[in-house]
Amino acid sequence: MQITLTQSGGIAGKKLTTSLNTTLTDKEWELLLGTIKIDTTEKSRKRDALSYTLQKKDDKGSITSIDIGAIPDAHNDLFKKLFDGLKPAQ
Repeated sequence: MQITLTQSGGIAGKKLTTSLNTTLTDKEWELLLGTIKIDTTEKSRKRDALSYTLQKKDDKGSITSIDIGAIPDAHNDLFKKLFDGLKPAQ
């Protein structure tokens, strides 16, 4: 499965994005999102704060706001690759 991480916000307001092929199954994807998903019903955004979304590549319906502080240790390597690959969005 190919996934896309997007970082937006911050002082400069630049959007960064990266995509990566993973070995995640649909079940693993759902478990991961259940762990790191942010409740977007509470709109307590901090000024100039960074925000992150994760989605299945080319599936706009799967865009999910995530809490990077909640990433399980088992997925640290995956997210390190994602963060290392962030580049300005085109």
